[in-house]
Amino acid sequence: MRMMSALIGSVVLALLSNETPAVEQSYPNELPGFKFHATARWRTLRPFLSTANDVKALLGSPEPVFFDAGPEWKYIVYYWGENGHCDGKPFPKEIVGTVISIELVPKARVSFRDVRFPDTFEKTERFSSHDPVGSWDAYSDDFGLSYEVYNQDSERGSEHAGDLKSIIYGPSRRLYAERTGCAHEPAK
Repeated sequence: MRMMSALIGSVVLALLSNETPAVEQSYPNELPGFKFHATARWRTLRPFLSTANDVKALLGSPEPVFFDAGPEWKYIVYYWGENGHCDGKPFPKEIVGTVISIELVPKARVSFRDVRFPDTFEKTERFSSHDPVGSWDAYSDDFGLSYEVYNQDSERGSEHAGDLKSIIYGPSRRLYAERTGCAHEPAK
């Protein structure tokens, strides 16, 4: 009985406490000068667990799609949608509507031309017709962290090879495989 009372007392104290619980560091390979996760407003959001309602309760509504993170950064939260699939099968219904990732985007040019990524990052090339450059290199680790860096100049000259496109905080490769049943992440 004492043990039950102590447990209930601990739960009540935790619920009434104004202190924010410690959040485990999910992205141990953040580069020096770009360690945002531990102090970000969105640090408690978790891929596959947090929902749009969780995001709205924590952050409010984006303007129009981006959240403001101060004078240098903005970010967008992505969610798993219906009808997604990989490896020839649909995503599990329980992940629909949960957070996929948070993409942090610089408001001004940030050069990564001289950045040398540690061996913990794997480099892949990505493409999109909706991007001003059209292709970039993604440097991704096993923990769900990805730095996207333009690999050529844009036609209009506003983006240059070596400029940081964005930093993506997503699920670890292990969690992605467990929750989706897919062997590989889809190209973004």
